[in-house]
Amino acid sequence: MSNELTPFTASPFDAIRRTRLDGSEFWSARELMPLLGYGADWRNFAAAIDRAEVAATVQGHDARALFVGVTEKSGGRPREDFELVRFACYLLAMNGDPRKSEVAAAQSYFAIRTREAEIAQQIDMSDPLAVIEAESARVAKAVEIARSERIRADKAETRLAAEQKRRAAMEGGDGIDLTTFGKKYFSEVRKTDLEQHLYDRSYLIDQRNTRTRADGSVTDGYDHRKPTAKGREFIYSHDQGTYGGRRRFAPRVRPQMEIALRDALAAEGLPVNKHSTGLVLLTDDDLKELEA
Repeated sequence: MSNELTPFTASPFDAIRRTRLDGSEFWSARELMPLLGYGADWRNFAAAIDRAEVAATVQGHDARALFVGVTEKSGGRPREDFELVRFACYLLAMNGDPRKSEVAAAQSYFAIRTREAEIAQQIDMSDPLAVIEAESARVAKAVEIARSERIRADKAETRLAAEQKRRAAMEGGDGIDLTTFGKKYFSEVRKTDLEQHLYDRSYLIDQRNTRTRADGSVTDGYDHRKPTAKGREFIYSHDQGTYGGRRRFAPRVRPQMEIALRDALAAEGLPVNKHSTGLVLLTDDDLKELEA
């Protein structure tokens, strides 16, 4: 019986694996890049390598030993490259986008390869029974990893689809009025305080009690609550129809700018609702509601 574990199913990661004179293996970052779905986008891939190096350092590893910087010379201008050990490739894959099939495949491959190496160090390769048991454990682990990665990728795709559905609904129609907007994103802020903030920060024109009628009574100016030059990026005057012989308008948040206005007001100090801070992360209950 062979004294080696059964090799991993033919994989493009095997095809680009390199071996040094001392027998140690590594992968070229330049060759690995397209297999992780980055195509020829070295800048973004280099950023992913930086994240993986940080992950390695946080875990107590020597990142420089895992990610060996080299200069690639191929006849043209020298290019930056890295010689990545197996664990470095695993960290790089784990910091990738799980929705990419290439990333999911890399996660499974390098996780299984790492597990194989651990098993090889622990078992007596001269014992046929130990080798069979190790191989059974490897196959079971491979199935477990593949299943978990598929579940994670499916869940990420479901969340993305739900978020896109939510945003599409948000961006349709006439947008929402300021009262609804306030309840949705700033429920701890009183309606009057929200509108005062919009006046103070020059989103809306404030002409309260600036116009004197013929009978001497005082009322709001004609442009009161209309968006300013700054506010027009987020708010528009929605036509409410004709009442009392005059066209009436009310401010509404532009359909495509709801999130942008929320973030702008939050940056100015308004206490945004916790569920809507920054990137909206939907819970499982949100998903069920949106998918209903």
